[in-house]
Amino acid sequence: MILDTYRDDITAANALANQRKFLSNFSYKIDNDENVKKMLEVLPSYAIGFDSLTHLELFYLKTHVSSHLKIFTALLNATMSYTPIANASPEEITKPRKFFADNIGERIIRLIGTIPLLILVQTKIDYDELQRNSTSVEDAKDYQNDKRRGLLDPEHAIYKTFVKDDVFIDEVLKQEKRTLELTHYSNSEKVSIDLQIQALHETISNHPSHKKGYLEIGTQYWIERVKTAKTVNDGMAALLKGMLVGAEARKKFDDKVKDNQ
Repeated sequence: MILDTYRDDITAANALANQRKFLSNFSYKIDNDENVKKMLEVLPSYAIGFDSLTHLELFYLKTHVSSHLKIFTALLNATMSYTPIANASPEEITKPRKFFADNIGERIIRLIGTIPLLILVQTKIDYDELQRNSTSVEDAKDYQNDKRRGLLDPEHAIYKTFVKDDVFIDEVLKQEKRTLELTHYSNSEKVSIDLQIQALHETISNHPSHKKGYLEIGTQYWIERVKTAKTVNDGMAALLKGMLVGAEARKKFDDKVKDNQ
């Protein structure tokens, strides 16, 4: 039937026609999801202790962080596209009955406040995966030479006439790239990421409830996002610098940012 063809388009059109209702329903669904509740409860401690997590804890993060980040980023983008509040202050958004009924605005800002920590943890996950898939350049050369023999020597055990294009990937170049990025991470990027995680963890820990901590982060994050109006990472960098305690810590953060540019 024709309705089946346009079902998704109708749903999207209805959401656009009533963005406020959509944001209310979307944020409510996220906030009451048991999977989300668990993630937001364990995220601060898992983030600060990432390098000493058990295999099970690390598996949990690798399985869930990316999908959670997509959900919260979708909420952020939908909120910023709602014209009445696109440039509003957090105080205005969270004020009951100004833009939203009851505490809906506060709920949205609080949920958005999870994004910075999720981004940082996802970055550490990406580097961890890079490390696990890495080997030495010498081993890559040996593998490349063996693969070459397998491709060009008809007497070789793995010789095939027709092979897929990905067989021709330069394994040595791939490993050289991995080594370069892991060295950069070890010498520079890791320190910057860990400083940012520490700042967020301290902010959350300073509140009796992690929800209040995420609300504080979300408040500052929204302010910086409105100021920059660029990417998620631009707003996050400005936010995290402001949350670092002491001039020395902020200078170290600035130095690390410069090193990474």
